[in-house]
Amino acid sequence: MTLFAAPLVLLALAAEPASVPPPASDCTAAEHRAFDFWLGEWKVQANGQLAGQNRISEEQAGCVLREEWRGAKGLNGTSLNFYDRGDGRWHQLWVDSQGNVLRLAGNAPASGEMRLESDPAAPGPRQRIHWRLREDGVVVQHWEQSTDGGESWTTAFLGEYRKAAEGK
Repeated sequence: MTLFAAPLVLLALAAEPASVPPPASDCTAAEHRAFDFWLGEWKVQANGQLAGQNRISEEQAGCVLREEWRGAKGLNGTSLNFYDRGDGRWHQLWVDSQGNVLRLAGNAPASGEMRLESDPAAPGPRQRIHWRLREDGVVVQHWEQSTDGGESWTTAFLGEYRKAAEGK
C-alpha cells in the first residue's frame, strides 16, 4: 500500500503551480492588526447618555475580533470582524437580538481608523461605519445610513467608547 501512496503524493505535489506562495500561517501581519485599537472593555455614550457596554476580544489566535454589545435599552448583538487575505479587505458580520443582520467590508485608511460599508447592491438602506481612535484613547464610532443609493447620508449612531476601567 505504501508503494502506491508515494507516487500519488508526488503527482499531487507536481500538479500544484510552483508560483503560488503558501498561505500565511498566522494573523500577525500589520493588516490583520489594523483594528486592534478597538480591543477592550468599553462603556459607550451617545448624546451624553450611556448607550451600552461593548466587549471586543481576540478570537482564533488573533485572526478574529469578536464584539459583544449590551445595549442600555435591551438590544444585544455580536459581530465577527476579520481581515480576509483573499480580497484584501476587512469584513464585519453583525447579528443582534432582534434578528437584524449587517454585512460590512472595507479597510483602515490610516492608523487608528477603520471604515466599513455595506454592499451597494444589498437590499435595504446602505450602511457605513467609521471608527477612529482619538489621542485621548476614546474611540469614536460614526454610523451612517443612506436610502438614496449613497447620494445623502444620515447619522444612525454617533458614540464614544471609553475604557470601562475609567468608570466614566
